[in-house]
Amino acid sequence: MPQSDQRSVYIETLDNSAKRGRQIVDPLDDGQFNWKPTANAWSVGECLDHLNRVARGYVPAMEEVVETADLRNEGSYRYGWISRKFIDSLAPGTRPLKTAGAMKPAPVDGSRSQLNKDETITEFLALTARYVEIIRRSEGLDLAGVKMRSPFLWLLRLPIGAFMEALGQHAHRHLDQAERVVAHPSFPSTHG
Repeated sequence: MPQSDQRSVYIETLDNSAKRGRQIVDPLDDGQFNWKPTANAWSVGECLDHLNRVARGYVPAMEEVVETADLRNEGSYRYGWISRKFIDSLAPGTRPLKTAGAMKPAPVDGSRSQLNKDETITEFLALTARYVEIIRRSEGLDLAGVKMRSPFLWLLRLPIGAFMEALGQHAHRHLDQAERVVAHPSFPSTHG
């Protein structure tokens, strides 16, 4: 079944995030993956761990909404002002936001994170694939009319399509952050 143009853009954004994630992570050893430019900055691993934590909340919530919603619309979708502000706030290049507790990366001990590179990237790719499948299964749903609550910010209730768009942008925002870590002048050439 052909996807609407907007769904195709959401899927392409997520597919590109999976490719970027692999390109960033594959060449790194565990030490590089967990290296932090400063005590308060995130490592590459923490950027992906954050995306995984967000997805662990959003994926099941979105799956449930797509399975139970019945509001149909085959046309294009426009989101309101609040939805656009939410999407824009998570886009790459926007100012940093404070990360809520459940979305924060795993606590660190010292100047390095302690994440398993292979497990973290495998989970990132699997959760990204689930996002894509949710979007495919939503074909025919009114992405502007079907609403859902954020699993992290209970007062935030937006169209499911706004969450689909925002989460793809959010992934690229943190992949940009991971690339900045790798490009840092003090980034280790090898762990040791």
